[in-house]
Amino acid sequence: MELWRLLAHRNWFTLRAFGLELRLCSRCSGYLAGLCFLTASRRVMALQVLQAIPTQHQFIICMLFAMPLILDWLTKSWGLRESDNVTRFITGAILGVGVSLYSAIEFMPDFKVPLFVLIALAVAIIGLIGLKTKHACESATRGNLRF
Repeated sequence: MELWRLLAHRNWFTLRAFGLELRLCSRCSGYLAGLCFLTASRRVMALQVLQAIPTQHQFIICMLFAMPLILDWLTKSWGLRESDNVTRFITGAILGVGVSLYSAIEFMPDFKVPLFVLIALAVAIIGLIGLKTKHACESATRGNLRF
């Protein structure tokens, strides 16, 4: 196995510098960029605007930041449309901002990580069900065309 696959998944972009190539996952790179941007911004400026909003609404706002990535991934995995690296990077960056905000809110501190994992698992299961359904439909279609 080539080591770059650990950083690239399936959809990557390539950075070239000094005769070397580094392939990075588009979505993960966007996620890290968004996470780092907002984390650095939080150090420079306080998030009084977010803190002025009721805690339950803060949680909802953070989850809304995840929606573009979830919709991109689900529609891509279900075969409803194609996605490109720019879209993956942007949706990853939006999620990174949302995760950084999520880490800053005071919403049930003991349950933040388990809740995050539970939501991620639910999305993954929905995506896998759609993927299995897509493959089953493709197999059935191919089988029906072979008379």
